[in-house]
Amino acid sequence: MVPIAVVLALVLALAWRERGSIVAADWLPYAILLGCLLSTVVLFGEGIPRPSRLTLAAFTGLSALAAWTALSLIWSPVPSLARDEALLITLYAFAVITPPLILRSDGERLLALAAVVFALGAVAVATGAVLVLGESPQDHFRGGRLYFPITYVNAEAALALVGVWPALALAARRDGAPPLRAAGLAAAVACLAVWLLTQSAGGGVALVGSAVVVLAVARERLRLLVPAALAAALVVLAARPLTAPYNAAALDLESAIRDAGTTLLLITAAAFVVGLVYALVDRRLSMSPRVRRLVGRAALVVSLLGALGAAAAFVTLVGSPTEFAQERWDDFGADPEVESESSHFVSYGSERPDIWSVALTAFREHPAAGVGGRGFGTVYAEIGDTDEHPERAHSLPLDVLAETGIVGIALLALGLVPLLAIAVRSCGTPWGVAALGGGSYWFAHAAGDWLWTVPSLGLSVFLLLGIAASNGGGGRVPASRTLGRRTTIAAGAAAAAVTLLAFAPPWVSARVTEHALRTRDPDGLGLARRLDPLSISPYLAQSALAGSPRTAIPPLRRALEREPRSAPLYLLLANQYRAASRPADARAQLLIARRLDPHSEWARTQLEQLDG
Repeated sequence: MVPIAVVLALVLALAWRERGSIVAADWLPYAILLGCLLSTVVLFGEGIPRPSRLTLAAFTGLSALAAWTALSLIWSPVPSLARDEALLITLYAFAVITPPLILRSDGERLLALAAVVFALGAVAVATGAVLVLGESPQDHFRGGRLYFPITYVNAEAALALVGVWPALALAARRDGAPPLRAAGLAAAVACLAVWLLTQSAGGGVALVGSAVVVLAVARERLRLLVPAALAAALVVLAARPLTAPYNAAALDLESAIRDAGTTLLLITAAAFVVGLVYALVDRRLSMSPRVRRLVGRAALVVSLLGALGAAAAFVTLVGSPTEFAQERWDDFGADPEVESESSHFVSYGSERPDIWSVALTAFREHPAAGVGGRGFGTVYAEIGDTDEHPERAHSLPLDVLAETGIVGIALLALGLVPLLAIAVRSCGTPWGVAALGGGSYWFAHAAGDWLWTVPSLGLSVFLLLGIAASNGGGGRVPASRTLGRRTTIAAGAAAAAVTLLAFAPPWVSARVTEHALRTRDPDGLGLARRLDPLSISPYLAQSALAGSPRTAIPPLRRALEREPRSAPLYLLLANQYRAASRPADARAQLLIARRLDPHSEWARTQLEQLDG
């Protein structure tokens, strides 16, 4: 269990210490630790289980997607970020293959699942404690919505909601120890409470979608419904104080936030008590397998009839579903700054339609290979309809289609579909239900947001999927299904090589550059450039540390050689030309910047000053 604990520690540190940072320099040291862990386990472990064919297919698909994304740096407008994306995918591949290589029995899988649940539940409870006991809790809210510890509201919601189905799977396990089941229900309630604090509408939609998947596929759907209903009831009863910060006046905000944090802690404690009572009562009740199957089928039929009834009522109330959908889509594309709803859950405004339209345009123009890894931000700046500068397309499928084309989306499917197939196949086990629920929720939410890019979130999801993929829930691994020594040496050496040659150099380069800026000493920047020849950061640091505008210009021009479509770089160069009393050159750079980013207010203002 030590490797699982290490991976969870990485998840918690990335979420809490790094605040969910997506900057490679922040998460690469954790990737190095995971790479060292994986290579050590494979090289020095004994009786390493042989992963199933589906698991190997998923690992191969993710690895191939990482390689294809790395290759795309040749045509990407931001080569260093394309490399970072490839390393992030490699990190996810390492996370998903680690559990199958170390978990040998169902008991170990159950312990691993419990560890994930307690880790994510602990983050939720610790968040509530910070809101109650910390100084200036209002600093953790933006627009009345929680964005702590992860500084992106929807990613904060997603980290909590990923833990809901694993927690419910633990709480529903009849032969589990009552305190363990009670803790599972408490973790589910804490995670749902954090979601309400974020008021993430996308998270709610994805959670409902995952519930449909789980209840349709899971064999023990009736057993899951009881703790799910208990958790939902507790959270609904506490919904008012949990959502109060969104509408609180500035003077009342701190009080509303502390009340919300107190409510989170209280309903979590209440959930533990309720879960303990439920577990003790559940042990005394018994149904024959035949009755259990009949009740389960009846619950499925009732759910389907309820869905059909809701659909009929919906049509009766709104009339034409097509017109209603069009109106909601128009609302969805409305300016989010003019919304004045009483709750963010009923607020539709978003710029996603325009973002998605640009992603589809990029795919149509470059269908086979895309515009290159992480190239969407550059494309949006050029042809987007707003002055926003989204770096991702806010949709995992559209990101992959726009940036790596048909090849990329095929490799993504190869990496993800086998993992979901394994979760479906093992949905008779708690870890199978956890992977199916957590994975389907995350994929649904990631289809409408840029959650893929948040390493702490991605690691938790792929760890869950990896636990389910560890021998498919088939019991203790026989000696005949272990990897040979030559295979483990080759695999361990490959993991070590990736760690030392791919993860480490960019991180060391970033640290050297950071040290140069902090000490105002440019001597180490040459080493930083050699370690990471793709990065423009050493050149930006050299320009910032230059003694005069004249000496600040050459490093910026060298940075532009690497990223010639970067409007911000042209703006920086224009500033230096102006400081060096070269207005004609400054104007030329500003014109290029305006062409690459027509909505740039800074380029327009500077041109007006030069022309005036």
